[in-house]
Amino acid sequence: MLDALFPETPVILWQRSFHETYLNTAAINQLGLQAQDWQDHPQIDWKRGHFFETGFKPILMGLLPYFLRPEWYGEGLKQMVDLMRMGGITTAGDMLFGAISPEYELAALHKALPEGASPLRVVNVFDLRSFSNRTSGAELGPPDQAIAFDRGLEAIEKMWVDGPQGHVWFARGIKLFADGAIFSQLMKMRWPGYLDGHEGEWLMTPEILKAGVLEAFKRDWTVHVHVNGDGGMEAVLDALKEAQRQFPRFDHRFHVHHVGYHAQAQTSQLAALGAHASVNPYYLHALGDDYAQVGLGPERATQLVRCGSMVRQGMRVSLHSDFMMAPAEPLTLAWCAASRQTRTGKIMSPSERLTLHQALRAVTIDAAWALRLDDEIGSISVGKRADFAVLDADPFASGVDGLLDVRVMATIFEGQIHVNPHPSPSSLAASRAASHDASTASAQAVPSAVEASSAKRWRLVGGDCNGISDRCDLVRTWSQWLNKALLASSVPTSVLKNG
Repeated sequence: MLDALFPETPVILWQRSFHETYLNTAAINQLGLQAQDWQDHPQIDWKRGHFFETGFKPILMGLLPYFLRPEWYGEGLKQMVDLMRMGGITTAGDMLFGAISPEYELAALHKALPEGASPLRVVNVFDLRSFSNRTSGAELGPPDQAIAFDRGLEAIEKMWVDGPQGHVWFARGIKLFADGAIFSQLMKMRWPGYLDGHEGEWLMTPEILKAGVLEAFKRDWTVHVHVNGDGGMEAVLDALKEAQRQFPRFDHRFHVHHVGYHAQAQTSQLAALGAHASVNPYYLHALGDDYAQVGLGPERATQLVRCGSMVRQGMRVSLHSDFMMAPAEPLTLAWCAASRQTRTGKIMSPSERLTLHQALRAVTIDAAWALRLDDEIGSISVGKRADFAVLDADPFASGVDGLLDVRVMATIFEGQIHVNPHPSPSSLAASRAASHDASTASAQAVPSAVEASSAKRWRLVGGDCNGISDRCDLVRTWSQWLNKALLASSVPTSVLKNG
């Protein structure tokens, strides 16, 4: 199809999860990829130009010379800082530090977060696989490729001992991966699997994941694991059980990340093993309606991101955006977790809601706790750093329904005031009425589905798929955020000082 439409122009279709791409022949040739090097990779379909999960690596490496140009990468970080400030963020966790180049990433972060002028800090969690492969001279291979985790942790230890550098800090934490992305329905699902019969994918097979968890536990590092399906969660639980058996630890703060769908029984197992969760509550809002019809079915789709169950079992739950998988707006994330409202206005599994208080904790003190920084940030207390957001309304007075209308007027970071020149409500607020109207139409006309030719993955086709109320498509809202950030950056300093 791409070759027919674009026989000469290189074209890459990039799935919004950033976990898979489709390329036409011209793009493959432009990147210098050769069939003999990649056609046998289990996560590359060479004939279809489909590169996904670990098979995405040759595409990323071919594009890095473009992406890492200072005028792109540096400007991108600058705009990201503006967006986070507008959202009221004073501390952000980078959960994949070192994936490209630690030295390059650090230099770029220091430039984007100058001491004395930055409105926020970044706390880096180390990408253990990338450090391990780089140290051992290995390339990123398929999910079952052995990884020298011990060598990676040795390299990470040397960098970690240097401690905080200005507004760039290091957490004593590492990141590992279980299964694939939820937005592309490549997470691993237990029986009965996907409705259309396609299989999910591993980013690390259970054996490799377990080896990484064991090495990190042995060296007393906090482990954060990307996991999206109940099949992936099964592998995570098995690894954590073995780690606690071999190297038992108190207060290990093992965290599962994203947590798209997992079974209720797995919540009890996570809690019993002392695990906690950093979740993306936007999944339910963006995907609940569609996944109830395609891939998962209503029973599982309505129970995406089981925050309520986890809190009731005694787990700490924090919220993250995984930007651009969700807006970089903590109050929006809190609304998603406390309302469990989908794009069409449906309320799914209200028993899995967080209370307003729990949701606000999840973007403040419990998020700080996940990074082991709750003694310094996350609440306003004597002896802690003076980091907080100034809002135009009391969230407790506004209630859950009013969270989307609360504006961030300014942030206070380490005692310095950073005024938002253009405070605005949540990026979801403007579409709330349109989404409510769309729910009536959706109830009357269910979108049809078509089957992808060879992968047996069903896709929704209909007006709701790319309509104006489709919050799944963040490209539209991202452009709005960037425009706001650029406007903010162009306001004279005198205006900022005068409020």
